[in-house]
Amino acid sequence: MRTIPAVFFCLALICHASGTVNMMENPGAEDGTPSASYPYKNLNAGSVCADLFPDGWGFYNGAGVMVCGATSKEAHTGKNSFFMEWKEGVLTNSDILLARTDGYDGSNAMPAMEGSYYFSFYAKGNIPTCSLRVFTWKNSTNTKERGGFLTPILIPSVVAASAEWAYYEGFFRIGPGIRSFAIGVHLGPTPGLMNGHALYVDDVVVAPVSDAELPALRARLTVGMPLPKNVVPGPPANAGYRLVFSDEFNGPAGPPDPAHWTPWALGPRRDAVNVTDAAQLDGKGNLVITTELKDGKFTTGGVTGIDKRSFTRGYFEIRCRVQTQVGHWSAFWLQAQKGDWSIAPEKGGVELDVMEYIASPKYENTAMHTIHWGGYGDKHQQVNRQKKLFGLGKGYHLFAMEWTRNGYVFYTDGMETGRIDGPVSEVPQYLLLTMEVGTWAEKIQEAVLPDSFMIDYIRVWQKPEDIAGSPQ
Repeated sequence: MRTIPAVFFCLALICHASGTVNMMENPGAEDGTPSASYPYKNLNAGSVCADLFPDGWGFYNGAGVMVCGATSKEAHTGKNSFFMEWKEGVLTNSDILLARTDGYDGSNAMPAMEGSYYFSFYAKGNIPTCSLRVFTWKNSTNTKERGGFLTPILIPSVVAASAEWAYYEGFFRIGPGIRSFAIGVHLGPTPGLMNGHALYVDDVVVAPVSDAELPALRARLTVGMPLPKNVVPGPPANAGYRLVFSDEFNGPAGPPDPAHWTPWALGPRRDAVNVTDAAQLDGKGNLVITTELKDGKFTTGGVTGIDKRSFTRGYFEIRCRVQTQVGHWSAFWLQAQKGDWSIAPEKGGVELDVMEYIASPKYENTAMHTIHWGGYGDKHQQVNRQKKLFGLGKGYHLFAMEWTRNGYVFYTDGMETGRIDGPVSEVPQYLLLTMEVGTWAEKIQEAVLPDSFMIDYIRVWQKPEDIAGSPQ
């Protein structure tokens, strides 16, 4: 955990804590009426506006023009939420404050005691990215003696654009000598911000955490989102599938089993060089694919099952831990053993991306599933499905695809996260596990390397009628 003056801050996006006593007055802005008393108010540069809002809520606006307040346009529960909408001007800083304060005067902020605090809330909207920061006020007669205002953002883009209500939680620690505090959902200068972009916040919880509770909370938040207890790896037990292939990567440290895999696309590819050493067993039950900077060149790689084993239809599953840095992406995918882009995709094959993951602010915590056909030139076509799942960038997760004659269904941690009807490949296809470097994932020069994609296992199930059509 990174330490900053007076406030220690850690965030993850997972399940709700229990047994908390909420310090947040009016957590859903329910007493706010979207009318003259709590208006859709244009707040100009430097405005202070605590008197405009429902109990328990505040706002800070550094420059430009914002519209903000209680609204019934969106609500996670109840009738209202609290929102900010960007209008015009040069943006510097704006914050929805989870406390009744204006960002300057802390006399109405939440009372502070030295110790740890838990928070959670729901958010949705099309503002590209926001972050979180903690304002603090010291024990002094000067109620405007604010600290924490320039606190570095420890986890960039923690509040991402989402068309659905997304859940956030975390904790922070207040040091000695602090009288009051407020959490700010912070909008700073943001690429892609446009007039009318808005963020809605609802159902806020802020609560003290005892020293006895803190270790368990810290462990849960930093490990990542655990699989739901009712998720069982593999296809449904009554669906008639048989396990026909698996690699558990349990061998000694070194190259993966040559009976299953060969190095993939060695040599220059996109913005890196693919090398054999990039994809190796770690001797601990994982295949590890690593991107590095070596002798001034970025290296990465992967493994392919071409000419080894291929499958026509089935249930394909990976358990893996994705990379954490920008500039490269991980993938589990299938290609046609004898692909021909010049004919119909049903007979020529379809690229099937069971999962791809990018850790950039735009795509982090997003499960991505795509099919491609028609080649990679002017005739290229694709269908893509994406689902934001907070916590996906931490810990191990399950990604799967069920490929039938009717189409493709994609799953993440046992939950359906995409469905594509076709075109449906009717030809044998082989497996690939890869990392690639390219600007789609933003600048690799900004990544902290080495960074790795870790695969615990690959498993394939098929129904008896499909096994015969899959070359061994």
